[in-house]
Amino acid sequence: EFLLPKNYINIELTSPIAYFDPHHANLTYMFSAVFMDELNEYLYDAELAGIDCSLYATFSGVILTVKGYSDKQGELLNKILDKLTRFNVDSDRFYRLKERFSRDLKNFECEQPHHQSTSYARHLLYEKFWHLHEMTGALPGLTVESLENFIPKFFGSIHVECLVYGNFTASLALSLYTNVVEKLKDDFNAKCLLPSQMTRMREVEL
Repeated sequence: EFLLPKNYINIELTSPIAYFDPHHANLTYMFSAVFMDELNEYLYDAELAGIDCSLYATFSGVILTVKGYSDKQGELLNKILDKLTRFNVDSDRFYRLKERFSRDLKNFECEQPHHQSTSYARHLLYEKFWHLHEMTGALPGLTVESLENFIPKFFGSIHVECLVYGNFTASLALSLYTNVVEKLKDDFNAKCLLPSQMTRMREVEL
């Protein structure tokens, strides 16, 4: 594993609406799920070449990761950003993934007790944590149209934070960050978050 030309790129996109309520939490999850499902077909050749990519939802937004051999990694990241900023929701893909998401939420009661207890503990200790029952109740509002309207709002006010390590120089890492920010500004007219919008969720310490 050592002395190999490998990089790890972690791009955290923070939006104040990502976890605003159960409906927006569902939208954030579906955005990452539908995008990754479409991207998987495109990433097959990259995976064969030793480069992996993922996009997943968090309490504060989404995280995009690209890792593996450094050759062509920057080029792949640019293409992923192009697809991300020009993403159109495919209705068939959306409803197939929504059905799976709905099934997973409703099957929560069938999970092992230790999985259920973890969720209930978060609900008690986190400053804001939408329980799966609350997210299930918001599913009727989860439509293709609502997701299409959500995406530009998500990127309209956003904070970008990058962690880059591996076969990188400081100047290349800074150039990568600048490229991501400029891409979001050009395609979504994205604005930086105010300091008051950057507060992290708190949790109770027992």
